[in-house]
Amino acid sequence: TQFFHGELGFAGNLNNYYAADNSFIHHVLESRRGLPISLAVLLLELGEHIGLRVSGVAFPGHFLVKCKIGMGEVVLDPFTG
Repeated sequence: TQFFHGELGFAGNLNNYYAADNSFIHHVLESRRGLPISLAVLLLELGEHIGLRVSGVAFPGHFLVKCKIGMGEVVLDPFTG
């Protein structure tokens, strides 16, 4: 998440949450802002590409990413980092 949020600058679009562009991956890639689920899709792809065991987790009104590490699991929030 430090690479995804810190170095690449991805984050939730707090100022304009309901903008349609937050749902379109090509716009999210350009602006580095999006909805929880659009950011989760990118984080899932990045995690899988580097060999992590990641999956999406639906929460009421939110979407998270779960990463299996060893015998445990870590839940990541792609919207807030």
